[in-house]
Amino acid sequence: MASCTRNTLIAVDHHTTIHEVGEGGVQAVCSCGWRGPVFGADKTAGTMDPLQRAADAGDLHEWEMSLR
Repeated sequence: MASCTRNTLIAVDHHTTIHEVGEGGVQAVCSCGWRGPVFGADKTAGTMDPLQRAADAGDLHEWEMSLR
């Protein structure tokens, strides 16, 4: 049986998807459990802007995790 210490790193694949949250809100969610902020719930920026912002947040998360 393998032992696991606090300093053991476990490789995790990061795959983000965009989920609809409430009325008009969207959020990037990663397979590792990370969740980005909700964009578009206030409806001040139109429809495409929240989708793009959520996608950008997911891309940034995947990029940051690739640097570790």
